[in-house]
Amino acid sequence: MTIEELRRQIERRLTEVREEADRLQAALDALGHGAADATPVDVAKPRRQSRTQAPRRRRRAPRGETRQAVLEALAGASAMTAGQLATVTGLPRERIAPELSKLVKTGELVKADRGYKTPASKPSPPASSATPTATPNGNPPAAADKSPARTALGRELDAALRTRT
Repeated sequence: MTIEELRRQIERRLTEVREEADRLQAALDALGHGAADATPVDVAKPRRQSRTQAPRRRRRAPRGETRQAVLEALAGASAMTAGQLATVTGLPRERIAPELSKLVKTGELVKADRGYKTPASKPSPPASSATPTATPNGNPPAAADKSPARTALGRELDAALRTRT
């Protein structure tokens, strides 16, 4: 680019800027920019969050609230996914999914083809096959563990012990 071309480009841009300035001045005149005509205009500035200000944390749910809500929603219902449970309970899916994993580990829920469900109730054993009076090592059996934390492995061991005696 030559100096002459550069000079013409600058002059053209300067002419455009002067025309724009004239249009802006005309707009100000039309609005009446004099002191007597001035009316205060409230222009809200966008609020910026200070870097020192920590983001607000969500309130933690009371202990066991998610667990209780999930178990109540699944009681007597068919299998549900984490998303469906979130809709039913009104809790975020991010809180429900980890709780479902914990409930499966403790045996309170089982995985279904699609989702989770409560374990099917086991038929009670016939009256003739009552609880054994002694364990294979000869000791009296411990009190039946009715807690929901009983694992599937524990139930299988108990069944195997009953069939051995």
